[in-house]
Amino acid sequence: MKNIIAKQYSDEELKKLRCIQMELLEEVIRICEEYQLEYVAVEGTALGARRHQGYVPWDDDLDIAFMREDYEQFLKVAQKELDERYFLQNYHTDPFSIGYYTKLRKNGTYFLQDCDIGIQMNTGIFIDIFPIDRVPNKKIKAKLHRWRVYLLHQFFIAKGTAGTIGEDISLKGRVKKMIRIILNFAMSFVSKEYLFQKLDSALQKYNGNQNGRIAILSEYMLKGLALSYDCLFPVKKQTFEGRKISVPADIDKYLTLVYGDYMKLPPVSKRRNHRPVELKFESE
Repeated sequence: MKNIIAKQYSDEELKKLRCIQMELLEEVIRICEEYQLEYVAVEGTALGARRHQGYVPWDDDLDIAFMREDYEQFLKVAQKELDERYFLQNYHTDPFSIGYYTKLRKNGTYFLQDCDIGIQMNTGIFIDIFPIDRVPNKKIKAKLHRWRVYLLHQFFIAKGTAGTIGEDISLKGRVKKMIRIILNFAMSFVSKEYLFQKLDSALQKYNGNQNGRIAILSEYMLKGLALSYDCLFPVKKQTFEGRKISVPADIDKYLTLVYGDYMKLPPVSKRRNHRPVELKFESE
């Protein structure tokens, strides 16, 4: 019996979804070029650019990141640059949103994940936008910092939802679900503003150390991955779905650190995506 309950896209759904995500990315690039901000494609987006010159064939999301200074500046200018077609979602613009980092969503669309059910927030089709912060160089201090960030982010998410992404019915999945439910109850006694401030402060604690390593929020929490600055910057251009996007300076080193032998395709059983509970496009 499979542990993950599979939800499959039709070819037409995946095509439409990616089209909207590329539209969102184009809007980010437009703003970055106008204000001279530097973003970088990360995770599966960087992998797709390097290995497929576009999306990983079964992938359904786009991930980009900014160094903290450019991240904060992007959030500021995007608020006035974006028109009514788009919504920049984070704790400040949508207090019911679940995660710490930012999503750029397309209004008039619907991408409802399991963890979003019952949450009164914008659930449009989106791309993820992560901050990149400095982290400690020393191993013990780095481990303590990473776990502090991870736990604070879990508390922050649990404040907003008792759900998890996907329906994992394995023992591990059931345990994660139970922990989320318990944390959700416990966090009902703590204000979301307090949790946000604690997490935000922890993430930015080492940004004054210009010699420190850097970390992308998602990779740091899940894998403890920290990088040298010159692994990501200055960015270079790589073809992605017929247009040039910014990817890590040493993309081969970066992808090896994240995925190992990244040019080798994973077995079919591990080619998963984030097919939501409900998906609607603006034309519907």
